[in-house]
Formats: sequence, C-alpha cells, structure tokens
Amino acid sequence: MGWLDRFRKESKRGESVHLKGLPDPVFLGNFLVFNILAEKFGLKEERLAEFISSLPENIQELTKVWIFFYLAWLFKTYANSRYGTEFTNKLLLQAKSKLIKADKVVDGHGPGLSDMLEFWFSHLDEATNSIGTEVNGQEVPFEVFAALAFMALDPGSPFYRNASATTNMVEFDVGTALASAKDEAMKFIQASVDIGRPVEENLA
Repeated sequence: MGWLDRFRKESKRGESVHLKGLPDPVFLGNFLVFNILAEKFGLKEERLAEFISSLPENIQELTKVWIFFYLAWLFKTYANSRYGTEFTNKLLLQAKSKLIKADKVVDGHGPGLSDMLEFWFSHLDEATNSIGTEVNGQEVPFEVFAALAFMALDPGSPFYRNASATTNMVEFDVGTALASAKDEAMKFIQASVDIGRPVEENLA
C-alpha cells in the first residue's frame, strides 16, 4: 500500500519512522484521489465481491461504485473531525483539481469524477440529518440512509427518482454492504488521515 504500508511494517519492527512536518491538506487531497482511482482504500476485489454478493444483480456493480464514494466521504468526514473545516476545504480543493485533470484524460460523457464527488458528498452530508431515526425502538444505521440516497439519486439505479418503485427493503442490504466496507477500510482511512503527510525512514 505504498508509504502507509511501509510505515506500518517499519513500525512493527520497531524501527524509527519520522513524520515530515505538519498535516498537509494537499498531500491528503492527492492521497484521497489515489485511493479513489487506484488503491481503493486497501479493499481487495474478493472482499468487495463478498460485500455485494447478496444484492440483486442489477445493482451489484453500482454498489461497488457507491462503496468507494462512501469511503471517500468517510475519509473527508474523518479529516474534518481531526483538522477542521478550513483544512478539509483545502484537501477537497486539491482532490477536485486532480480529478478534473483525470476527467480530461477520459473521453466520456456525463458528469466527471469531480462533479460526482461533490454531488455525493453533499447528499451524504444531508443524509446525516437522519442519524438517530428509530423504527420500533431501534435506531436505523446511517448506512441505510446513505443507501437510500445512492439508490434514489444515481441515474443508473432502478430506483432513480422513482417514488413508486418497491425496494423490497434492499436499502438494508446495500446499507450492510456499505457498513461492511467501512469496517474493512476504516483503520486504513484513520491511519492515513492521522499521519496526514509523507513519512521517511530513519536509516541512521
């Protein structure tokens, strides 16, 4: 996993690893993009396949995409809790600028990754207003509300802006997939944000 993997291995062996300076929003913005496009927050393809295996086939691949936007949102949210809004805004500005460059390389139509990131972050932020909602005395996990947002607002979803569509409670299954991915990736996300900058080994 690149520099973070090296950091973990060297730390386990008891060797010195030095942090270089203060947390860097530009570095974390670049690292966020790297994970969206390549590293996938440390998730393996076989684990992703497990997370979506119980879902209807027509939303399995979509849910993979939703998982990565959800993990990116968790990355942003955790960074905000650690370093504040100003820092996070700089992080996101860097991430968006990188994604805009990536979009120019891809010859496609529709919204680019930068627009999609902003869109989903906004709607996931809105979904937090539902935290604490209870049904029959049980609090509904936040991932269910995140799932509902993805299902209703993704143009590729069979439930897209379709109030009459019957979900058959599939939002709970999508929510479970999101929660499983979070449980798998959250240590990686927290460690990345906590370090917040490049590291170097002490070879002395």
